Amino acid sequence: STLISYFVTVQAPEAGGELTTYPLTQDEPNPPKLPNGWAWDVPAVEARYPGLAFTTSVGDLFLFAAGRCLHRVNPVVGPRARITMGGFLSLSAGHDRVLYWS
Repeated sequence: STLISYFVTVQAPEAGGELTTYPLTQDEPNPPKLPNGWAWDVPAVEARYPGLAFTTSVGDLFLFAAGRCLHRVNPVVGPRARITMGGFLSLSAGHDRVLYWS
């Protein structure tokens, strides 16, 4: 039930590339999804839920509950790429080990 995502910004873009989170989880009744029932309807999400954008600088470490929190990375603007390094942490099903991967 808990998946922690983490990343460090290695290179920031000239503009854009912010991580935007939304106060929306899988427990939400009647969430805005596309007709396939799996993918989020992002325009409908943005119309109903306020997004909070986080801009990271080189060297910043960002941790968040990626498994619980709807999020996306905004489009990068300009020729410089957004480069990050990160991964994920979670407990095993038996809650007796910490699993991590990137």
